Amino acid sequence: MSARGGKKKQKVLSRSARAGVLFPVARVLRYLRRDTHHFRIAAGSPVYTAAVIEYLVAEILELAGNAAKEFKRGRITPRHILLAISNDDELHQLLKNVTIAQGGVVPKIHAVLYGPARKKLAAAASATTSAATNPFSLKAAKKLKPKKPKAAAVAGVATFTGKPKKADSIPDGSGGFLTLSEKKLLHGQKLTVMQGDLVKTLADAIVNPTNSTYYMGGEVGQAIQKAGGKEFQQEVDDLLNNQGNIATAEAAICPAHNFAAKFVIHVNSPKWNDNNSQQHLDKAVKNVLKLADDKQLKSLALPSISSGRAGFPKQTAAQIILASIRDYFSSAKTTSLKHVYFVLYDLESVNVYTTELARMDN
Repeated sequence: MSARGGKKKQKVLSRSARAGVLFPVARVLRYLRRDTHHFRIAAGSPVYTAAVIEYLVAEILELAGNAAKEFKRGRITPRHILLAISNDDELHQLLKNVTIAQGGVVPKIHAVLYGPARKKLAAAASATTSAATNPFSLKAAKKLKPKKPKAAAVAGVATFTGKPKKADSIPDGSGGFLTLSEKKLLHGQKLTVMQGDLVKTLADAIVNPTNSTYYMGGEVGQAIQKAGGKEFQQEVDDLLNNQGNIATAEAAICPAHNFAAKFVIHVNSPKWNDNNSQQHLDKAVKNVLKLADDKQLKSLALPSISSGRAGFPKQTAAQIILASIRDYFSSAKTTSLKHVYFVLYDLESVNVYTTELARMDN
């Protein structure tokens, strides 16, 4: 009530304020009516459009800020915006035909401009990287297949005949893998969320969350032990005898047997109820990456560490693991790792990692 007894005049709220967005909804609606006047425009259309534009702008500014920080600049320039878009696969696909004023260009040198010696080096490096960093390549699988004696050819064993599929194809079927999300970090490393069987991954190494005595009774440990057989169990026993127990968040590596990966990295995953559990999980992930770098590995496949019997909430574990990987690659002067795969099996973990990877900045 006002002083004179009349109703107090209410403040008029804009469409943007009522919708909870910063971008002008009324202006977006006006543009939609101007350019699509022969269509009916729903009341939620300008709100949704403004929200999407606002999200994209915030995403680009965040990535551009990271680029400016990487180059030790205090101000974001059009060049930083261009580099941010170029380093994000989804944004690059969306905005690849957009010209950014004063942004410059991303250099791309065609192979025909190289000299003969450089052509050979570039081709060899490209072939090595493609085979080493794609753990689901059928060509790599063909190389790993052991030779069989000629007499076994009549036993009805299925073999590859003819041309194999492309290197970036994913095998279908029960043992196949489904790529769900992928992000490229600022220094070029790729993070990929996949659904499938970790043991069948053709990465250089797979990660086994365990305890201080290399216990193989977890879900991942049982699968690795079953596939590796007695030879792999002997490697684990030798590791325990030679190095002893491993402390919380520490990691150790041993050769793999009877499956595609070359190595298995065991990490003593922290439990949710432990003191400083989140700091220990961060340290555990970085120790795994450092051990992979020490072995000059190019690709690594890992499950959701500590979110099983260790009791970590899946979302909390995913956030810590992704942040640890990003921080490790940002601070590492040199690294051999080119690709990190999150190979998951349950739908909840898949949804959590897909969501958190999309939210993560570079």
